[in-house]
Amino acid sequence: MRPFLTVALLVALPLGADDIGLLKASLSTLNRGGEAAKQEAKRQSPADALAMRLPVAGTPWGVKSLAAEWLLKAHLLRRKEDPSASPDGALEKAWELAWVARSEARNLQMTSPGANLYRGSDAKTRAAAAAAVNDSIKTQDLSTEVKAALDALPLEIAVRLEDPQKMALAAEAVSTRPSLPERDRAYAFLASAHAGRWADVLRWGTELEAGGKLLASYHARALEQAEAVDYAALLAWVRATRPQPAADFPPSQVFEVTKFRLKLREASGPGSEAIRQAYPEGWQDAAEPGSTLLRIGALAHWQRPAQRPMPLTGGAGRDRLDLYGFLDSPSGARRTERLEAKADATRPGWWTGRWSLEGKDAKGGVLKADFDLELQLAPKP
Repeated sequence: MRPFLTVALLVALPLGADDIGLLKASLSTLNRGGEAAKQEAKRQSPADALAMRLPVAGTPWGVKSLAAEWLLKAHLLRRKEDPSASPDGALEKAWELAWVARSEARNLQMTSPGANLYRGSDAKTRAAAAAAVNDSIKTQDLSTEVKAALDALPLEIAVRLEDPQKMALAAEAVSTRPSLPERDRAYAFLASAHAGRWADVLRWGTELEAGGKLLASYHARALEQAEAVDYAALLAWVRATRPQPAADFPPSQVFEVTKFRLKLREASGPGSEAIRQAYPEGWQDAAEPGSTLLRIGALAHWQRPAQRPMPLTGGAGRDRLDLYGFLDSPSGARRTERLEAKADATRPGWWTGRWSLEGKDAKGGVLKADFDLELQLAPKP
């Protein structure tokens, strides 16, 4: 739980002190975990009913943040119990509350907790609340810490919603921050990736690389799970290509790859003769049909079927794909592949472009090969 949001012991219609106390006590139960938390997180529990019906207009921003935090935590607990559960609207409500709370709080002149943080309360309540805050944290620190927490909450909610438009808003909100805690940095990286904010992907991704093994774990999971996005490959693609920010992005879509074929243009280096034999003149099918390509916001991902599958991740637009992937051998040698394609205006569902690969053998020799490609994608329902 984000500790600086719980200082908002606000009293304003239509909520009373008992309602706020209920949310605070319930959130404490959720954070403790265990069987009591599972029961507390159930739909239509008193706290759930209160948070879901909480009006956005007229509710102080601190209460909105508290309710959004409760809804997020309860959603995660419910999904842990039943990963296949249908969406229940909790995250959408949490986003609405958290985003408006952030906007309202940042618009206030936070020089006086009694006058600003507790707007809507009577004078006695404002004075008591301000005194409680000043006992625990300096006013100047409160402004910094509360603003940071209010940025982080909608950031996580947007990522968990997998909503590129919301991720774009949340990513922009933290883009000017000089630093972020590691957890928030990870969400900023993910949100920036799906929003096509490539400079922020490079910034947050580089910091994540330096701070731990999160990106390596994404790559390892992408090798094993066909629909797991390889964010490590995405960062490598951004470094290699330095793309322009995405001007817009199409609706998210899942495609079946019904055809993937290649025509060799040139090959050189160790292993090139084997490639020429595998790809004689003309088009050659290069993958079995039936794999899945994901387009989520400005990002696309495809695990190319092969004896050792290659996860490919990169940028996507309405009529273009630019995907990149890598595989490392036990000796440390790396093989890379890149797919660059545009939609064929004359053949709906077909994409044409270039396929390239590069790899090193154990002796340091470099294999390079370039192909023309044709890719057929069929939208899945």
